[in-house]
Amino acid sequence: MLRVEEESVLISVGAPPLEGRATDEALRTLAKALGLPPSAVVLHSGARSRQKVFLVLGLGPEETARRLGPATRS
Repeated sequence: MLRVEEESVLISVGAPPLEGRATDEALRTLAKALGLPPSAVVLHSGARSRQKVFLVLGLGPEETARRLGPATRS
């Protein structure tokens, strides 16, 4: 599940938080929602935290928000 709240994107994943599996699934989920390859999304901080910061390469903030819009509608 992916949901936008204020300036954050909340991503719920089913993978366990072991050996980076949950982080990898969150990264892939975000990349898919943006229509980008996983290599265009990079973990910036929070590798061992519930809160993570990802960098999206090749998209500005406005385009990122535009692309996330449809992904967050149920």
